[in-house]
Amino acid sequence: MTYPTLMLLECAFSAADSFDYKKFFKACGLASKSADDVKKAFATIDQDNSGFIEEDELKLFLQNFSASARALTDKETKAFLAAGDSDGDGKIGVDGADSFDYKKFFKTCGLSGKSDDGVKKAFAIIDQDKSGFIEEDELKLFLQNFSGGARALTDAETKAFLKAGDSDGDGKIGADGNSSNPYIVPATLTDSSHHRASPLSCITERPGSEPLTRNKMSISSILSADGIDSAIKDCQAPDSFCPKKFFQLCGLSKKSPQDVKKVFGILDHDTSGFIEEKELKFFLQRFCPGARVLTDKETKNFLSVADDDSDGRIGAEEFQAMVLS
Repeated sequence: MTYPTLMLLECAFSAADSFDYKKFFKACGLASKSADDVKKAFATIDQDNSGFIEEDELKLFLQNFSASARALTDKETKAFLAAGDSDGDGKIGVDGADSFDYKKFFKTCGLSGKSDDGVKKAFAIIDQDKSGFIEEDELKLFLQNFSGGARALTDAETKAFLKAGDSDGDGKIGADGNSSNPYIVPATLTDSSHHRASPLSCITERPGSEPLTRNKMSISSILSADGIDSAIKDCQAPDSFCPKKFFQLCGLSKKSPQDVKKVFGILDHDTSGFIEEKELKFFLQRFCPGARVLTDKETKNFLSVADDDSDGRIGAEEFQAMVLS
């Protein structure tokens, strides 16, 4: 990479919280390099030669390209880590995309020894539309049930995961097939105290270890349990969801702009700085894991109400304006 290119990249991401790893890799040309070249870059960033890029190395990522570059902020570092950490072990391996191994994941997070009853409870959480099956689109977002900032599975990973659990070949995973598969994770539900931050966060904790879930902020720490229940019950019927009424019933419309931004951060599952349509669809489940998904009509209406600049997503300021209007 030429010196002028390095300088341009350094300037482009000089502002705090402006780093976008996808844009960076595209701009510097790494995205178009061979697998061997990418592995060489990985080896450079892996400064302790551990075979993994840990959070402290990721924080100094830009300085591998330009010594005078800034360190990534904590927010940027965690978002970068969440995007690349496919197995939830808190570090990035060299394999990257298509590296998700469900057997390894379940073993690493300590869930593979749970009961059959626990399996069915976990199934109910992952089955977000309550159809009685885990479909491919739900499986694609599997990791986000454990950590809000986790990446979506690639198409190859999703299909491989589906094939492993789909015992009858119908293109989806049923509850019975799930519990009979020794590699599908058993789990326990969160307790009844409305801890909503990450539905499966409690099952990722093992004695003497830190939980895999890194998003410890929960909506229940901002809103009351009664308010959340009232808002969820009001829109149980399909196509009955009204954003403004929901925010009034749950009490968010009476909260401070700072609290509204905190809720936005929880809803922004991929930490992109925006709430996209796919995240809006599961909006109610961020407040209550057992809630239904929004219908396509509700999702598009929700997006149109808040998307003032018509870019197909909701920014933090747009969300705040809608909630407090």
